[in-house]
Amino acid sequence: SIVDVLVQTWKRRHCTRLVVLMVSREDVLDSCFLQTGFEPTPVSSSFTPILPCLARTSAEDSGLIAGDPVKLWLDEERVLVSRASGSSPQERPALGFELQLADLLGAVLLENGTITLQLVHCPRSNNGQGQRYRADVLVSINEARTSQQNAKAWSARVTQRCCTAAGTRSLLVLVNPFSGTGNATNCWDTTRSLWDSLPWLQYREVKTAAAGEALQLAKEADPVDTDGIVVVSGDGMVHEVFNGLSCPAAQRKAFQIPVGHIPGGTGNGLAKSILDAAGESFGVLDMAFLIAKGYCGEIHLQTVSMQDEEPRTSFLSLTSGVLADIDIGSEAFRSLGSIRNLLYAPVSLVRLSTLEADLVYWPAEAEGISSSRPTGPPPALDQPLPEGPWKTICDQFMMFLAVNTAWISFDALVHPDVKLHEDSWAIVMLRNAGRVAALQFLLGLETGSQLKQEGVEVVWCHAFRLTPRNSKALLVVDGEPLPTKPVQCWPAAAPGLVLGAVSGAAKMST
Repeated sequence: SIVDVLVQTWKRRHCTRLVVLMVSREDVLDSCFLQTGFEPTPVSSSFTPILPCLARTSAEDSGLIAGDPVKLWLDEERVLVSRASGSSPQERPALGFELQLADLLGAVLLENGTITLQLVHCPRSNNGQGQRYRADVLVSINEARTSQQNAKAWSARVTQRCCTAAGTRSLLVLVNPFSGTGNATNCWDTTRSLWDSLPWLQYREVKTAAAGEALQLAKEADPVDTDGIVVVSGDGMVHEVFNGLSCPAAQRKAFQIPVGHIPGGTGNGLAKSILDAAGESFGVLDMAFLIAKGYCGEIHLQTVSMQDEEPRTSFLSLTSGVLADIDIGSEAFRSLGSIRNLLYAPVSLVRLSTLEADLVYWPAEAEGISSSRPTGPPPALDQPLPEGPWKTICDQFMMFLAVNTAWISFDALVHPDVKLHEDSWAIVMLRNAGRVAALQFLLGLETGSQLKQEGVEVVWCHAFRLTPRNSKALLVVDGEPLPTKPVQCWPAAAPGLVLGAVSGAAKMST
């Protein structure tokens, strides 16, 4: 039967709160001994209707030390660890701490001569506002009083409440050791250390050695035995994977196999956009945590077409003007990481590469009313566009950023209102401006303040065709250079899937 345990906490270290714990008897695991504990808050120690308890704010303050007998409690929001005391709770306060399910990935039983319960715990630093870090809790199980079967059942309930994905998942992990500053291997080591603690999360690791290898591996991936492809690299390899999944030979697997992104490159726009939308800090462990949680959401994709070129699938952006010049021009300094853009920016500002072009776009709204999106396959570039509410802009674009994600790199916020699962792109433009305005735009990208800059325009669209009238400006799709000639972005046949996305998330099942 359900037992209500009301824990009244006392004011201590600026912490006063009331915890209501709703648990059933099978949600309690006793006859345990604490090995290690982190980030505690107070809990109850017995099935008593009302129990006074002191609030604790650190492991040292919890009152528990290694070897202490403890009880484990589970409710809908937390796992609670309390001293299993022989004294009645009315005689003295209980000591313990709590672990929020939002910070837990599950409970695992380890058998090394004795039975040990590992609570895989990744809380956030800086009072819940910073990056995640590992702070697992280990508890020894007294086999004489608690059977292994009970411990397994309790662990399974914890894991079920922690993760959105059911059952064992199998991931294909692609690691690019040469991406960005060459730190992808270290990023994978951090991720692997976490995932190796989760027996229900299996993976096959492949270290890529050449451009195009990720595309081929994605093309060959089978949705039957691949629950996701995780890229440990930059956005360029994510682009490869989406194109491998969406090519005709892959039979549109882009819409069946989710793609995850551990930030191991220079820009890492997809990972940053996913983390920011989830309210998480930018970091490798943070992204690995969301993927392990089982979150999976839709991402709007675009088909990018050019005359005499194979169609591409874009997930991130199409850019031109000064920013595209910095992106491609600084490629020779990729080993320096994101600082390469700062070093090359003065060169681009002196050169002031602008795009003179005709932009024709299908607005997301027509006269204040949400408009339908174009249907059918994209027309050929030498064919007229189908009938629709098309609008045209003919001008010189100093900045042209058509984006499908809020961030195009971890330090460049183009537009905070862009959502992965929504079927419209934002085109952010700066036209007929000088070097001072271009510099102001670049400086504003870190916070998104360039949107308030005079002369900056934003249009929302479902599709567009861009026809350059000069050959000097670069075109860049998802960080990859394109020939400077007419280009068209058209809605893909269906949305893709990304691992870790909380906004617009759908529960994974295997």
